[in-house]
Amino acid sequence: MRLQSLFRNSSTTTLGSGATPIASKPLPAGSPLLALAYLHVQITGASGNQVEVDCTLTANGTSLTRSLIVEKGTHTQAGTIPLALPAPATTTAQSAAVSCDDAASTGSPTVDVATMINALQTASNG
Repeated sequence: MRLQSLFRNSSTTTLGSGATPIASKPLPAGSPLLALAYLHVQITGASGNQVEVDCTLTANGTSLTRSLIVEKGTHTQAGTIPLALPAPATTTAQSAAVSCDDAASTGSPTVDVATMINALQTASNG
C-alpha cells in the first residue's frame, strides 16, 4: 500500500454572508483518499446570543458538514471543528475544499476561521 500526504494550510478568513471559502487543495486522480481538516473558529462581538458555525469539507464529489454552536457571552469564544472524509478514487484531478457559514440568533458577530487540509492518498488493497 502506498501512502502519500497532500497538505495545505489557510490563513485566517473572516466569514461573510453565505458560504465563505476557507481553503482548497488540488488532488490527483487515481486513488481513494482520506481528506482531513481541523478548523479553528474564533467568535467576537455581538454578546448575549447563540452563534452557529457550519463548515463543510468536500473532496472527489463527497462532502461532510459539522457545526460548532456556542452561547456568546461578553468574551471571545473559540472552538474547533474536526472533519474526516473518506473520498473515492476519481479518473480526473479534483480538489479538496473547506467552506463555512455562520448564523447568530441576534446581532452580527465576527467569525474568523483558519484550517489545514490534509489528504492521505492510498492505494486500494485489491
